[in-house]
Amino acid sequence: MEQPDNSQRTSAKRDLILAFVLFIIVMTVGVVFYHHIENLGWIDAIYFTSATISTLGYGDFVPQTDFGKLFTAAYAFLGIGMFFGLAGVLFHNILAYSRPGRKRINKN
Repeated sequence: MEQPDNSQRTSAKRDLILAFVLFIIVMTVGVVFYHHIENLGWIDAIYFTSATISTLGYGDFVPQTDFGKLFTAAYAFLGIGMFFGLAGVLFHNILAYSRPGRKRINKN
């Protein structure tokens, strides 16, 4: 039963914090953009941003401006990557540190 040492836990914590901060930045950029450029209310902008980057895309909101459509096309790729990147880091840490009997996969 190999337990992760303190440096591995610190590295994992740093990775998780970095992924979360980057995710928040990407979310904030989307919300501010959709609020100001697409004239969505703050709640609708949060909802549309969340639906876009989580790949739900209900279709109840769509960009109305050409710039908004171009932004959304690029933003979806970046946002979806960040969403699943954060999920990957989160699940990796859960699996690596929640089961003391499992060996941690080293990043060598």
